[in-house]
Amino acid sequence: MLDQGLTPNHPDLPNARQVRLNGSNFADGDPNNPSPTGNDNHGNACAGIVGATQNNNQGISGIAPNCRIMPIRIFNTGGSGITPQKLADAITYAWQNGAHIISNSWGYNSDNPNLHPVIKEAIIAATTKGRNGLGCVVAFSAGNNFANNGFVHFPSNVDVSGVITVGASDRYDVKAFYSPLGNTTSNNNQLLDIVAPSHRAYSSQIAGETFEAWSIDIPGNDGYNPVHNNDGGSLPIIGSILPNIAVNNFSYTGRLEGLPIHVLKLRV
Repeated sequence: MLDQGLTPNHPDLPNARQVRLNGSNFADGDPNNPSPTGNDNHGNACAGIVGATQNNNQGISGIAPNCRIMPIRIFNTGGSGITPQKLADAITYAWQNGAHIISNSWGYNSDNPNLHPVIKEAIIAATTKGRNGLGCVVAFSAGNNFANNGFVHFPSNVDVSGVITVGASDRYDVKAFYSPLGNTTSNNNQLLDIVAPSHRAYSSQIAGETFEAWSIDIPGNDGYNPVHNNDGGSLPIIGSILPNIAVNNFSYTGRLEGLPIHVLKLRV
């Protein structure tokens, strides 16, 4: 899970199912600690959707509740990005340390499928050399930019076999408002392989809509529960709590902005 990090020994994702390795933080801080910082909960949220514990009478259940997750932190404190070379190194680190599936809910605000060759080469290596030569499955978010001409961004549009490009669907099982459409006539590999459940829209796009996906959160006051930031419009309400009554309720959130997200603005 290349993202903002994962809380150690989370109530719904214990260390027994985390693969926490030295050198797994490619961002600021301790290079051996892939934990989230500040309110940067997106890595937790992604990990919870994948692997949160099933039938433990709290929180949520991940879609693969028996899997093991290797957190690799690629975002600095506050959400700023790292260099393309470091991102390539993080992808390489994942497959060289035994990852079978590499999940990437991040990308660049560009539809150039060869934007950063060093990242493309790392993806090729992961899909051909990972899993002892079988190749890793590599999933990338398509982007949240439908309002900005609606293109599938890099690296999710990279022309590499074995990469799965994931768009977003809403609670009505149709494309989320912000998720891009595919374009089979494009020369920039504007294709979606699958869509996955997310929130419907931002409050600035459709009145009354906002973040509504559920997952795990940074325990305590940090993270998405309580709400620290709105969606760019008027919602969700800053300081609101969801869930507000539950076992370890501050270890969970109902205000995940869905998947995929995080467009990197990185220094080249």
